Amino acid sequence: MKIARFDGGRIGVVIDGTVRDVTAAAGIDPEEWPPVGPVRLIADFDKLKPALLKAAAGAKPVPLDQVRFETPVPWPNKLIAYPVNYRDHATEMTSVGFANVQGFFLKANSSLSGAADPIRAAARRQLAFDIVYVKRNP
Repeated sequence: MKIARFDGGRIGVVIDGTVRDVTAAAGIDPEEWPPVGPVRLIADFDKLKPALLKAAAGAKPVPLDQVRFETPVPWPNKLIAYPVNYRDHATEMTSVGFANVQGFFLKANSSLSGAADPIRAAARRQLAFDIVYVKRNP
């Protein structure tokens, strides 16, 4: 099951190139602040999964290109990153060590951006972009 956060904090199930809105079944209020609903959804996923599938089956399918995808978890309690976690990056960074010997570092949770969010940087700043993928074990 693929789950997405879209259009102002709504929760959807992605099926066959469409998104089905299951926000109510997920028990999430898109207007809630702080937006911790997605964290609760992850914690309660096994319990909520049957209701999400049922809601998705009855929801209107909306094509993926008609929704605006957002940061999946807008209010994580922490972001942990590893400085050099694959060989090509080590070569690029001229590093001899990998994450297992260099430890980790924390990133500000305000550094998150959604798939369509612009990244605006001050002029005359050199930026390095990282893509982070998180997989929850079933």
